[in-house]
Amino acid sequence: MPLSNLDLIARVKDNPSIWMSTHSLHKNRVVLNRFWQGLAEEFEENETKLRKRWKHYKDQFRKEFKKAQKNSLSDSNVPWMYYKPLCFLKEDLVRKEVKNVARPGRGIKKLVSNQLSIILKRVAETKCLVEERLTDLYAQNKNDPDFLFLMSLMPSIKQLTDIQKLNFKVKINDWLLQEITLNTYGENSDEYIVNGIKQEH
Repeated sequence: MPLSNLDLIARVKDNPSIWMSTHSLHKNRVVLNRFWQGLAEEFEENETKLRKRWKHYKDQFRKEFKKAQKNSLSDSNVPWMYYKPLCFLKEDLVRKEVKNVARPGRGIKKLVSNQLSIILKRVAETKCLVEERLTDLYAQNKNDPDFLFLMSLMPSIKQLTDIQKLNFKVKINDWLLQEITLNTYGENSDEYIVNGIKQEH
């Protein structure tokens, strides 16, 4: 009589060395091979297929367990029919998760490295884009005397402190407002504007 899926799960459950990673015999190939060979002979099944069946159910349980955690589902609300019979695997899965958190290992390092690479790539792309726009701007205005004059001031402006730059900008804005006011109202106007406020001559 073929070994049913539930019987296979029950047999594995009764042998913790097969599924419990902390069991003293879990990595003992002699013990593991003896179990699978004996099970295959007892039910006249192919040993390789039995191992694959178990691996499939174990992997599927891991997926369902993670989904249940994510969605805060109780064991009884998980729809997969083999979930409850395989719940004995939960303790081992939780133990592995705690161990992975305590010791991040190469997985976390790889994730950080990938994120850093993405950030550096974006910075490089942004820098190239800015340089291209500056090049285009210069090409469009290379014959504009006003543009060339402003560009000639840049080396001197770069040498100013932050406070000096702020004062420079304020003075330039005041001067521009006065000149624009003169253009708008004429030199004989009784009013002119300083810092956005109308002033009497």
